[in-house]
Amino acid sequence: MGKWSGFRKKIENWGQSVKLWGNCDHVIVIDADYGATPDSNNNLNVISSVYEVPEDLRYDVYGVKVWALPPHIGKPKPPTKWEKSCYFRMFEFEEWQGYMTYESTSGCGASRISLGSYYGDRLQSFELSPGCKEIKLWDDDGYGDNSGYGDEYFSSSQGSLNNDLSGDVRAVTLWPKNDEQMRPC
Repeated sequence: MGKWSGFRKKIENWGQSVKLWGNCDHVIVIDADYGATPDSNNNLNVISSVYEVPEDLRYDVYGVKVWALPPHIGKPKPPTKWEKSCYFRMFEFEEWQGYMTYESTSGCGASRISLGSYYGDRLQSFELSPGCKEIKLWDDDGYGDNSGYGDEYFSSSQGSLNNDLSGDVRAVTLWPKNDEQMRPC
C-alpha cells in the first residue's frame, strides 16, 4: 500500500539522492512531470540507496511514496526486496555514478534480459544485490553468433568494466541465490 507524501515547491528542487534505512522496504520517487502521480512510469523505484538520481529527476522531485517492512519487535528484521531478489542496477559512468535503471528476477532459474542499445551502449558500472548468485554480461561486438567471445561472468558489483564490455553490452543473464530462507523455490 505505501504512504504517499508530496513536497512543497521550495523543497522539490533539492532532490538529488535517496537514502533508505531502518524499516524501509522501498520508495517511489515521484517525478514532478506528467501529472506527478505515484503510479506514473516516469518515477524512480528505489530498493537501495541511490547516490545520484537520474537526470530527469534532479531538481524535479514532487514527492515520495514509502513502503515499510512489517513490524518485527523481538524478531530479526525481515529481508527486503533488495536482499531477497537478484537486482542488477546499471550506471552510465564508472564507480556507480549516473544511475540509469535496474533489472531483477526473483525466480529460481536464470533470467536473460536484453538491454537494448540505450542501456547496453552506456553501461560503465553496475551494482548487484545480495540476492544475486551470479550474472553474465553478453558482449555486443556485432558478430551475432552468440559464440561467447567477450562475454563475462560476475558475482559482485563492478565499479568499471573492461574496455571490451564498457558501453558494449547487449544482454544480462541473472542467477538469483536459491537460499530457502530468503526465497523458497
